[in-house]
Amino acid sequence: AAVGPSEIVLAYPGLYTITLQRYAHALHQAGVPFLPRMMAEYAHAVTGIDIHPGAKIGQNFCIDHGTGVVIGETAIIGKHVRIYQGVTLGALSFRRNPDGSLVKGGRRHPTVQDDVTVYAGATILGGETVIGEGAVIGGGAWITESVPPGARIRGGHHGHKVAPGAGDAANFPAAPGGVVFVSTAGGDVAAGTNNLSDTVTTISVAAAEAQADT
Repeated sequence: AAVGPSEIVLAYPGLYTITLQRYAHALHQAGVPFLPRMMAEYAHAVTGIDIHPGAKIGQNFCIDHGTGVVIGETAIIGKHVRIYQGVTLGALSFRRNPDGSLVKGGRRHPTVQDDVTVYAGATILGGETVIGEGAVIGGGAWITESVPPGARIRGGHHGHKVAPGAGDAANFPAAPGGVVFVSTAGGDVAAGTNNLSDTVTTISVAAAEAQADT
């Protein structure tokens, strides 16, 4: 929708926030106290995009619209990644030691590999979660386990998780009122299919049929 580079530079919140985060990240890596977080919070206040200065972000990263985006401290984002408004790259709850104290340290936020697209409102959680290269995460997806390269995730709902084993139906609970599927072949799943192959797992066939009719 931009009419030229000047409009993008002067008016697009995603570019503004990413630029400031890259400076803040360099200072964070250098061990500068306070200032990197202050810079990140200033950008957050101005744009509504919250990126921790510790997050590692590759080249050609694009945030479209941007309001409500949250990217945690230990998140790693590859090259040519595109995300939309309301996306969260967050942490799961801390594990506890036998004495009840929290286990801290280590990775808490996900890895998003190169050429991934994450659509509006998706939530991706956990330091062991990896979104494989070229995957597409549909709007509203709730992901707590890794997604294979080239996968397509559609129509997720809160409380559902996507596991890495395409073809393993036990890892994919039914999604009432919607459909969640992984297609490592990159194509849509035909409504009503019962084919649980290694490349396509379909969740909630009835819901898929209902969606196809709309």
